[in-house]
Amino acid sequence: MQKKILVVDDHPATLKLMTHFLENEGHQVYTALDGFAALEIVGAVTPDIIFMDLIMPKISGDILCKALRNMPNLMDCYIVIISAAVVENEFDVAKIGADACISKGPFAEIIPYLHKVIGESDSGRKPDKQKPILRLEDTFPRRITKELLSQNFHLKTILESMSEGILELYRQRIIYSNAAAAKFLGSATEKLLGVYFADLFNQDMKLRIEAILNSPTERPLEINDNNSFELHGKHLMIRKHQLIGEPSSTIVIIEDVTERKRMESIAAATNLMDNFGYIFLGIRHELANPLNSIKMALTVLKRNLAAYPLETIKEFVDRTLIETSRIEYLLKSLKTFNMYESLQIKKTRLDHFLDNFISLVIEDFENKGIEIKKTEAPDIKWIYTDTRALHQVLLNLMANAADALGNRIDPMIRIHMHEVNDQIEIQVEDNGCGISEEEQENLFKPFFTSKHQGTGLGLVIVKKMLARMNSTIHIKSRQNIGTTVTVSIPTIAPK
Repeated sequence: MQKKILVVDDHPATLKLMTHFLENEGHQVYTALDGFAALEIVGAVTPDIIFMDLIMPKISGDILCKALRNMPNLMDCYIVIISAAVVENEFDVAKIGADACISKGPFAEIIPYLHKVIGESDSGRKPDKQKPILRLEDTFPRRITKELLSQNFHLKTILESMSEGILELYRQRIIYSNAAAAKFLGSATEKLLGVYFADLFNQDMKLRIEAILNSPTERPLEINDNNSFELHGKHLMIRKHQLIGEPSSTIVIIEDVTERKRMESIAAATNLMDNFGYIFLGIRHELANPLNSIKMALTVLKRNLAAYPLETIKEFVDRTLIETSRIEYLLKSLKTFNMYESLQIKKTRLDHFLDNFISLVIEDFENKGIEIKKTEAPDIKWIYTDTRALHQVLLNLMANAADALGNRIDPMIRIHMHEVNDQIEIQVEDNGCGISEEEQENLFKPFFTSKHQGTGLGLVIVKKMLARMNSTIHIKSRQNIGTTVTVSIPTIAPK
């Protein structure tokens, strides 16, 4: 009886010999040079028998067998492994869902075994039947093959034990997935093989992933944790590594950042409450001034409303509106900045922002004996930022500077501004105790802190906020001399 038979082997000579033999036996033959091509064929054809090698590029025979066995149209397909590596591999036929296994050798010697398994396939699959390796007595183990297989097994064990998800893509389709990646993507490993990676996501996320996969660079690219996505209740971050010299192959690493985001959210709230101490003392003082000015202006205006000309009345109204704006800024400063809400990046006048910011904190710093000096270039005016986020960033940096000034005789914080290309650099400089070189290497690592009651997440959050505003932070410090923190903010509107 004629059968549809698929032969999968990366050796063209083997494919040619198998095709010639099977066609002469009256069967319809399909061939594939690797597991990836085999998956494409079985998507269009349902073979009765599949002969496949064990060691193949892109998708190995054991993984391919498991994937094929999970396809509904191949549940009854008779799968036969033909490989010379079964001797060294201590191969378990039933474990991967195969129905028979032949130890590969000279083609003339395996022909009787081909007749045998084709005949057995007529009786259908017997999953529970013990499946010995055929022609095993005529095959001898090779030391180098055994060593290579052992090394491959160890590497595979490492990959499977990793908490990060590891995927290998070929032409953007999955050809390998470790257990962690399958768990993140909510699917069995075998069901992911051959699937277009981007098709696993909703339309918005699909476009983002396709853009990053289609990037021509060979450097690691990532959808970073500031821009991570949620899938099956977890926040995930993706990194892409293009294999050098193999433009069609890509390694994708998936990291679960759910717990990190939760801890950062808690720390953000904690830092915000700590910083409110600076805000409230300033607000108590700052609210009084504009309120008194408004009250005085309205009182004078009320007494002379009939006598004042229109221009004078307008001057009083304008003065009142200016003072009202100061109060409005103070109230906005009390609003919690949520790291995960939409940013409101807008053109901001830097000198006005800093004047308002310093007016909020200066009293508390002066009460601690800390002098604040601000210098700026006269032509520096506009930046593009979210003022709420920048406010929280500067509060954190100023608080860190104050902590470093604890034992200084002449504690001072200087705020400088410089324009460099399309960036404005705001420098917060203190003459405090400084930071050792070893500590500087760990400043932006979560939970690293030199403070007795620190969370170790303050600078992590600062860096995250700045990154979301297309801004950066750099810290330079010398022990017993002081620290300079440079925040670079764009002067050009984001595209």
